[in-house]
Amino acid sequence: MNSAEKRRLIEENYLDFFSFALAMLRNVDDAKDAVQEALVQVLTKRHVDNMLSYTYAAIRNQAIDTIRRRRKVLPLDDKVAERVDDQASRLELVGRLYEELPEALKALVELHDIEGYSIAELSIITNLSRSTLSRRLDEAHYTIKKQMEGKK
Repeated sequence: MNSAEKRRLIEENYLDFFSFALAMLRNVDDAKDAVQEALVQVLTKRHVDNMLSYTYAAIRNQAIDTIRRRRKVLPLDDKVAERVDDQASRLELVGRLYEELPEALKALVELHDIEGYSIAELSIITNLSRSTLSRRLDEAHYTIKKQMEGKK
């Protein structure tokens, strides 16, 4: 696909690209930035089999990067640090049980519980319904809880 064809595709689909980014980011400026960064990436790519699909993937990845940058890490105070130390063995057990989950459930738990993605964000990323995601997360949490009760 030559440069003129790429530009025509972008012009024809720009509003769809922007809407897609806005649905993920819920912020107009962030959505514009994500689309712009993705389009720069697409325009500089030499060969792409499916330009439209590649563009959506690039926008999704830019949006995910933006969401990650938004998250701020809070420093631990002394009380929190003491509680973390006291619960080290319990957390270790949870970690081991997490590793025993099926890969699909493990990925959802990681994105939701560890990375902090909401059900709505996961629904967009995975193309699964919110109810399906909630059910699968509940299943993973229930599995870990039951195994913890059995290992006490």
